Amino acid sequence: MRKYNVKNDRSILGEICSFLDVKKDGLNKKQFISKILDEIKENEHIGYAGFKSKDGLKSALDWNFVDYNEIELENIDDKKHKEVESKVLINCKKSIDNKKISVFMLPALDKFVLEKMRGCTGISVWNDTVILFVGKKAKLNAVKSVTYHELAHAIELRYVKRETILDGLIFEGVAEHFMEHFSKEKSYLAKAIDKKNAISILKEIKTNMEDKDYSF
Repeated sequence: MRKYNVKNDRSILGEICSFLDVKKDGLNKKQFISKILDEIKENEHIGYAGFKSKDGLKSALDWNFVDYNEIELENIDDKKHKEVESKVLINCKKSIDNKKISVFMLPALDKFVLEKMRGCTGISVWNDTVILFVGKKAKLNAVKSVTYHELAHAIELRYVKRETILDGLIFEGVAEHFMEHFSKEKSYLAKAIDKKNAISILKEIKTNMEDKDYSF
């Protein structure tokens, strides 16, 4: 794992922890995840990379490395990605409000992410913490957009809890607006389906908006 501090003048805005150079070295999926877990220590502020327990992080990695056995792991130069994420944090310094943001970069080992999501996705389940999954051919604009989106969640979690499907839908929308505001680009996700299909889906799940059994 490589660590980089993101600085603005004399203050540290965040820390980037990169696993983009990690190699399989003949390891199976379980061993590969254990290799990563061994390098992520518990932190009193962010737990295990944003999870309360090491088992929680383990489950998240297992889910996101769904196609581990089918994807060749290529060495990724993390310098250009580090620069993108650093610029995002500096651009959002007022929103960050002098609180350190932790960004973890991991390889994307999910065919859907690589083929349908421009090679990059992310999660944020703990305030001030972002995990990015980046593929070798990920577009830098995609990495930037996902970083803004997940940063919005990382800040949001300081103040609110996502408990229902309705909460999730609202905060996903807020995160995309946050991304558009700071990046000056239109949401890639908003173009995924047209308004007619969106309304149809919302009508279908209308009676489930208060359900708490969900995952975004």
